[in-house]
Amino acid sequence: DLPLVAAHARGQEMEAEEGVVCVAIFGGFAYSDTPDIGVSVIVTTDGDPARAQRYADELAAIIMDNRDAAMPEFVTPDAAVAQALAMPGGPIILVDSADNIGGGTPGDGTDALRAMLAADVQEGAVVIADPEAVAACWDAGEGATVTLAVGGKYDTWHGAPVTVTGAVRRLWEGTFTAELPNNHFASFFGNTIRMGRTVWLRVDGVNVVLTARKTPPFDLGQLRGAGVIPEEQKMIAVKSAVAYRAAYLPIAKAVIEMDTAGLCTANLSRFPYKHIRRPILPLDEL
Repeated sequence: DLPLVAAHARGQEMEAEEGVVCVAIFGGFAYSDTPDIGVSVIVTTDGDPARAQRYADELAAIIMDNRDAAMPEFVTPDAAVAQALAMPGGPIILVDSADNIGGGTPGDGTDALRAMLAADVQEGAVVIADPEAVAACWDAGEGATVTLAVGGKYDTWHGAPVTVTGAVRRLWEGTFTAELPNNHFASFFGNTIRMGRTVWLRVDGVNVVLTARKTPPFDLGQLRGAGVIPEEQKMIAVKSAVAYRAAYLPIAKAVIEMDTAGLCTANLSRFPYKHIRRPILPLDEL
């Protein structure tokens, strides 16, 4: 609830007062490299600038006094996988929000896959958009064993390609009807979801689902259609920040937020800002 929920609640109280026209609190936009990137407060009164300033200062104090509550905790992919392995049951949902497809990322980030393979995870699942790898598996055929580079090809922001050797368990056209009709993806594109040609590639104990089109993890049918049963996984990496929850929270034993590479990362120290004002939270101590 802190700091913005508390600030908005107090702002609504102020707005209800006679003579206060409007209270506007802007949370800022961390993905813009501009001088006015941060949080701001505007209070408009009916001819009482001193009151407006006093209320704006009060709201700013609420935000600054509780700034630490807004700072996310960063867990490396290796640490997240280790935590998941130590937990009973599954699936444990590993949130790869830095490669949030709904936010515009390519969906080919490799940090979660790399960590699962390094830890010899048995029954882990990850979906990666990689039309080149899909084509190679399709050419090899169902049942073939292939060695190929997976993910990390769209840009340099989402991890390097991972070279894997795995068995092509299933080739699929990638079209399915959403199990959750009201999921976030369906609200845009309807209940028929088309991921393009899709491959279930079994790499050691990890189920890698490769898709020709990047597709957000808003429906369990994405995995199930490929042949991977979500409920039977020890852990599942999802490339989403929030909208995965409707589909995955009902089956999740726990959720771990990872600090992965990607353009939607909450770890702002990863960005090479050039035009923002300094000092600024959370990059600097204030």
